[in-house]
Amino acid sequence: MVLQRLIEGLRDKDIGPLLGLTTRSVTRIVLEICDKLNARTRTQAACILLSEQKAGMDWETENPPATRLV
Repeated sequence: MVLQRLIEGLRDKDIGPLLGLTTRSVTRIVLEICDKLNARTRTQAACILLSEQKAGMDWETENPPATRLV
């Protein structure tokens, strides 16, 4: 899943083959994640996601499917 790979610090071109996606698709998904989290950078998005995980929030299950990102 792109979120977890983003947190792990992988680049778009490394995430794509792992998930069967093109680099362009991964880039688009990462941009959508940043937009949804109001993050300026992918690093800031990863920090937000990590802080939510540590707070016990499960971002994937707490967002309805219509707003959930891959």
